Amino acid sequence: MFRFPVVIKSFLSKTTLAKKSESKIGNHKSRAVVTSRRWPKRIGYFFLVFVITFSSLSLLGIVFPDVRSSYHKVALLFDKSDVMKSSAAEVSLFKDLPLSAKEAEAVYYLKERGIVSGYDDGTFRPGEPVTRSDLVVFISKVMAAKPHAYTNSYCFKDVNTQWFAPFVCSAKNRGWVNGYEGNLFRPESLVSKAEGIKMVLSAFNISPQQSGLPSDVEWFVPYVSELNKRSWLWSGFDQKEIHKNMLRSEASDLLYKVVLSGFALR
Repeated sequence: MFRFPVVIKSFLSKTTLAKKSESKIGNHKSRAVVTSRRWPKRIGYFFLVFVITFSSLSLLGIVFPDVRSSYHKVALLFDKSDVMKSSAAEVSLFKDLPLSAKEAEAVYYLKERGIVSGYDDGTFRPGEPVTRSDLVVFISKVMAAKPHAYTNSYCFKDVNTQWFAPFVCSAKNRGWVNGYEGNLFRPESLVSKAEGIKMVLSAFNISPQQSGLPSDVEWFVPYVSELNKRSWLWSGFDQKEIHKNMLRSEASDLLYKVVLSGFALR
């Protein structure tokens, strides 16, 4: 029988071992490649689950309850002067309220968001007093309330199916609007500054501090103090005018400050 020389046998043996070794190394490499490709996907998956979970809990106020409020504050601060940066051609202006007017920023900011509106003749009438029904509607729209007309009507003797009835009845049901003797709301009556301030604070569940005040202090003082503490009072406000009518421009200015403080579009 023919026999390979010892040298050839040794060579073939080494070649076979080398191939087996290369095969093993190749298998290890392919496994390592597959594993290395899986890890980024796994990390990405876990990260996505974390982000979705954290975002959902934050929006619900379960984790960091102030995250949602802070987000709205930042967003509102960024876009609060969008209207003022726009040209007159881009903004639908009221005939009696030029962009140069001191109350224009507040009014047009709220107008562009559907919170305040004007009259059929294209005016806003900023110097006119605001009515009880108008103020309730303005506040309700800041709160993004969308009351159903069928379930919010006939809540007062003088509030039945008028355009403002769903807002007034919803506000009554929520407890931030009261009527007068005889179950009357008096929707067309004018609102004093004191009444308007109380209505706004009550709508947003802001309770003014009552402790430490004299027993004979007038009822509106805590509400004015609360507004002052939050820097929501009107510029140049004189407390002697507290019982005067709240103007439409003043109502807009107050709600504008409420919105920028994070009490918006709940």
